[in-house]
Amino acid sequence: MGCLRRIIISAITFLGLAILTLPVQRASVGPPQLLYEEAQEADLATAQALYCRLREGFPEISEYFLLASARAAMPDVEAVQELKSIIDYRPHSPVAFEAHLILARYYASLGDKEAEGEYRKALELENSPALCLEFARYLEKEGRTGEAYQEYKVLLSSYPAAFVDMRRSATDPLVLAADLNAALYFSDALESLRLVEGPNSQRARALEGLGRYEEARSEYEAWLERNPEDGEARLGLARTLARLGYVEEALEEYQKVESAESLLAQAEILEALDPEKSLEMYQSLSYPYGWWRGATLLEGEGWTEEALPLYSRLARSDTLLADDAAYRTYILAQRVGDPEALEEASALLKELEPNYFALLAQNRGFSPVVASLPPDGEAILEKVKALELLGLDRFAHRELLFAARFSQSPAMELAMAEALAERGFLRDAQSIASKALNTLDAAPLPLWRLAYPKPFLQEVEETAREFDLDPLLLYAIMREESRYDPEAISRAYAQGLMQIIPSTRDWIVQQMQVEIDPTEIFDPGMNIRLGAWYLRHLLDYFQGDIEYAVAGYNGGPGNVNKWKENPLIQEKADFFRWIGLYETREYVPKVLLSYEVYRWLEQAERLSLPERSQ
Repeated sequence: MGCLRRIIISAITFLGLAILTLPVQRASVGPPQLLYEEAQEADLATAQALYCRLREGFPEISEYFLLASARAAMPDVEAVQELKSIIDYRPHSPVAFEAHLILARYYASLGDKEAEGEYRKALELENSPALCLEFARYLEKEGRTGEAYQEYKVLLSSYPAAFVDMRRSATDPLVLAADLNAALYFSDALESLRLVEGPNSQRARALEGLGRYEEARSEYEAWLERNPEDGEARLGLARTLARLGYVEEALEEYQKVESAESLLAQAEILEALDPEKSLEMYQSLSYPYGWWRGATLLEGEGWTEEALPLYSRLARSDTLLADDAAYRTYILAQRVGDPEALEEASALLKELEPNYFALLAQNRGFSPVVASLPPDGEAILEKVKALELLGLDRFAHRELLFAARFSQSPAMELAMAEALAERGFLRDAQSIASKALNTLDAAPLPLWRLAYPKPFLQEVEETAREFDLDPLLLYAIMREESRYDPEAISRAYAQGLMQIIPSTRDWIVQQMQVEIDPTEIFDPGMNIRLGAWYLRHLLDYFQGDIEYAVAGYNGGPGNVNKWKENPLIQEKADFFRWIGLYETREYVPKVLLSYEVYRWLEQAERLSLPERSQ
């Protein structure tokens, strides 16, 4: 019996050695995956032998096997050095990120200060909310609560639940309340001050933010009795008084504070009380929004020519209002016959291309210069294929993202975006392609297609046929609303691909005489159908006018009707200027430009437009 056992053990040992010496078969997906999975579970010696064989079979991703081997050998000193060598070999890669993270957690377990540096280097490569949270909690565990608090504060914009960590790590409730107020978390700011006695400006700010103006006024006044030099509180009291309709009292409070915000607010109040003084203030401000308000005031008084210099100044600014101002300069210069202003406006609009107002001014459709790019990214794509053969899709995905993120080559970005799109990561591809387009004067058609994709094609086309819509218009709205994310939720709680708010959803469902579960709003087909019905309704309501319908989709049809009735509107071009909501004023030309790009792409596909080499 003992002899038989020795024979069996010898046979198993021989078979194991034979397997390890066999070459890895790349044509078969199974064996390499099994070898890698076996290495993950094996003892250290066996794992290292398996990783060594895998390196021979997949030399293009040898660093991944070195990483896995080093991870398995941690905390061996040689493993630490191996991780540092991997970082030096490919410093802007997923393996470098993983190596930094392994080292950060290792040093953190030892209480070694090197952990902070490794965490920060990992965050430079991939600044994910999960890793930011881990780093903040490491700092907090180390007793560095002040630094942890600052990390939680930065994280708040992408991870709303971070306010819980802020409250835990805060040492001063007033500082916490100020930061929560700044992030518009007014209820939480108020709660954080529950145990703070006496009046304070942050409680007043939270009450103001919640619309509890009478309470805010009392709190501001009580605070200012003790701290009359607090300019921010003085501004808060002025805002609150204005909200309550005490305009002259508000003006008096504003005049006690010297700041751009105060001057702008004074000028706005004086529009009704002393228009000439208001205009004088607007013209002297270095604040671009003031110029917009000044031009508004001048046009309202019929002083079109006097408004031109303010629009022209604003058109040359680096603000979101620059294109609106350039187009307005163009329209008014035509109207009053000012060739110099017209020439300047035309030049400014051309510089802003691609831009919907530039298309309107030139009275043409979208038609950029199309160019080709040399092939790039072959080495990265080889790594990606090898990783996918091993079932390491997560690393393959990140190779594509990192290569695009740290590349200075549009050709590399195109190659990575195409590879991501082929693998179903359309939103990643769209983001990369859009970024690349912003750096090129002439771009290849594939890059445009990736930046303006057509996801959920069947749902969009079927719904467009059902409601007699151009599917390209649905895509243009979807692009601006959600960037094609079916799970998108806005601050206003607009939901899904077409960003439908609950009250509008309920009204649409009632009009359509259908019943849906609230969770169905995130189903792509249902969301597109509800958004399409609403768009059809708006187009019918505005007699087929796309600009009005798009404005209504964002700002509501009632607001559109109110804006249309503005007596300063002489022609359709004036409507864009007198859209009364800032968000809608920015939204409309963005959607309409996307619609023009989609239409151009469809025509380009039909005509097979040639590309020129760069």
